[in-house]
Amino acid sequence: MYIKKSIKNFLFPETIIQDNELRLLNFLHGLDFNEKKIKKDKINCFNSNNLFFLELSYNVNEDEIEKKYKSIFQISESKKITMDLKEIDSISASKSLAWGYIYNTIFDFGYKMVNVDDRFSYENTKKAIEEETNFEVNKYTWNNRIIWLNDDKSHRMAAFIYHLFSRNEKYEIEVLMREFSINKKNLNNLDYDFFIMNTDILYKIFYFLHQDNIHENKKIKTLNSVYSDNRILAIDKSITQKYPLLLKSLKNFNNDYILYINSFLQEYSQ
Repeated sequence: MYIKKSIKNFLFPETIIQDNELRLLNFLHGLDFNEKKIKKDKINCFNSNNLFFLELSYNVNEDEIEKKYKSIFQISESKKITMDLKEIDSISASKSLAWGYIYNTIFDFGYKMVNVDDRFSYENTKKAIEEETNFEVNKYTWNNRIIWLNDDKSHRMAAFIYHLFSRNEKYEIEVLMREFSINKKNLNNLDYDFFIMNTDILYKIFYFLHQDNIHENKKIKTLNSVYSDNRILAIDKSITQKYPLLLKSLKNFNNDYILYINSFLQEYSQ
């Protein structure tokens, strides 16, 4: 089901529904999503950022709405720390990824390498990592995962981490780390409600709002997502306050089809 609850749940006897709100409910209820789900990110040995799909594509002429949205996501200055190599959850680049091989964890990736090629022994992989000079990592604080921003040696790194886990051995390295987090203050102070959905669905909704005079003084805008299949709908809160069923009805959809970003990110904020 695209809608979480029956649309009848909106229609309480004591609720005064404006004509354009009723038309909106009928319009949304009749949308055919045709399995047009939001493109999301999966966690695996090559990805630790499950919120990447919420980022905006690069825009050299970004406006105030885009700046406010981007202020939700904060990145710390790089800092040197010492960490156990086994804390690395993902590797950013690999020929295996390019060839379409994806493993749930680095341990699984390393297990595969060790069991198909004698070159990935403990001694050989340890020597390769000892010679590595690039140890830059990103840490995503909302899921406590770390990804190594590598140029090479993905197979040897995965195999060595597998050996370390198998031996219950600690291997400390010095890394340059950036931390990614959600800025709770900026999230709570947003004066727009943001929704992400399939691009085709968004334009149908945007066109309807524009035609039905809910689109006031360009207070509803669309933003480009990093994935072209997705797009973000930004609605000034003065609009959702004036038409409360607009917000309520969009929030009521299954998160696989329409996701209310303001609420969704609360659980990831600090």
